[in-house]
Amino acid sequence: MGRKVKTSIYIDEDVWLSLREKAVRLGVDVSDLLEVIVRENLEIGLLELLDVAVKDYNAPIELEPIDLGTESSSIVRELRDGRANKLLGQ
Repeated sequence: MGRKVKTSIYIDEDVWLSLREKAVRLGVDVSDLLEVIVRENLEIGLLELLDVAVKDYNAPIELEPIDLGTESSSIVRELRDGRANKLLGQ
């Protein structure tokens, strides 16, 4: 887990009161309960996105070869050198 940050949010008063009541019933801090809820929600959202992203994964992909007019390795080398020069400020 990373370091904690202090933040402010605007939340419906009824939701806030329900959250506080639940935290008291569970014997935990409101911040800890809210963090768990957010983490779980983010994980569920991520899993749903992954499901959508891979649902057609088994679909065939058809690629047509193209003639580059040169060795692909020389093109890759040129791209890598350009990237390295850019990172080094050259």
